[in-house]
Amino acid sequence: MADASGHKSMPKSYLMASRLLKQMDERKGSLNSLISTINNNKNNIKLIYALIMKTIQNVKIIKQMMKSMSDANDGNDHSIDEFLTQILIADLMFGKKLVGLKDVPQVRHIVSFHDKFTHILKRKPWIGPFKELAINLDENDFLIDYDFQNDLLVFNINATKPLQELRLFNETKIVMQDKASLIAVECLQLMPEMTILDICCAPGMKTTAIASRIQNNGTIVSYDKSEERIHEMETIIETNGVTCCQINCKDFTSVTAEELSSIGTIDAILLDPSCSGSGMNGRVDYRKGGENKGRLYKLASFQTRMLCHAMSLGAKRIVYSTCSLSLIENENVVKSAFRETEAAINYTVVDALPEWPVRGVGDYDFASKCIRSDINTTLTNGFFVCVLERNTKLV
Repeated sequence: MADASGHKSMPKSYLMASRLLKQMDERKGSLNSLISTINNNKNNIKLIYALIMKTIQNVKIIKQMMKSMSDANDGNDHSIDEFLTQILIADLMFGKKLVGLKDVPQVRHIVSFHDKFTHILKRKPWIGPFKELAINLDENDFLIDYDFQNDLLVFNINATKPLQELRLFNETKIVMQDKASLIAVECLQLMPEMTILDICCAPGMKTTAIASRIQNNGTIVSYDKSEERIHEMETIIETNGVTCCQINCKDFTSVTAEELSSIGTIDAILLDPSCSGSGMNGRVDYRKGGENKGRLYKLASFQTRMLCHAMSLGAKRIVYSTCSLSLIENENVVKSAFRETEAAINYTVVDALPEWPVRGVGDYDFASKCIRSDINTTLTNGFFVCVLERNTKLV
């Protein structure tokens, strides 16, 4: 659609997203209550929801980017509404890259700052100050986590026992979880009504986080072949009030596309296969024993087979994660999967959490798009995440 001057005009979904964001800022309602008032088709509502969520999740860094725009124009940059600017920056830097919108004049203006925005992302301003505060936390103090402000509170390790005695903990209103475990869930880009495959799901802590993110409104189909762990998961799922999850005790590689046809389009797959666990604090470092190298390659073969099978099912997004520090189980598995399955031609590795300070390693062209965590840099368990996105033209 074009305006009277012949220029392409701003899509209504972006304008609506900015309007709802403004209403949220004015405390006129929650996202869910506001979005329920709009009369639009399902796909547009999903887009509006995704645009707003991506903005909320990255609002601190987006405001830094807006300030850089203002500074570049001597504080006189009022050409675009503040909330529309936030939505556009969120899509450019953390979403779909404003695909198909770059002929819109306001969008061209935002895109012209892309290099400056990228530089801001690479500054990693949070890790030093936040890390210092977290390390020096008193037993009676806590922090709101920088990255997961709506999900996580940070406590001193010595507060574990008192927290476990709280009524909120015993009623599962709060749970204890390492921050690294939420990274993969964040990378799924979840919203209500999604269909998600949760692979190697037991004991189910990530599953409960997924259910929370989609507000128990959607479909989670979970697979794990360990009967014992499945029983443990069933208890955790029930205790946490998860009602949208179908749990299957089955080898994921035996699951066929035909078998899954009844659930419709698969929006995302979380694949968190068995691994060496070398990133878990307290585990013996695998590098101290060369005799374990054979086990790593055996695990990597299994992980590659799982990732290849995940790609064969045609999901829009696949998040591959491990709690391993080993390049063999991480970047090398991704490389091997792209080499071994024809389905890989449909997928591209995309930048996972651009603001995250620790990236992938090794001589791989996609390594900088992967993310890692470790006890020394991010004060978490060691973790690896790679995000694969189905090519848009094939969706």
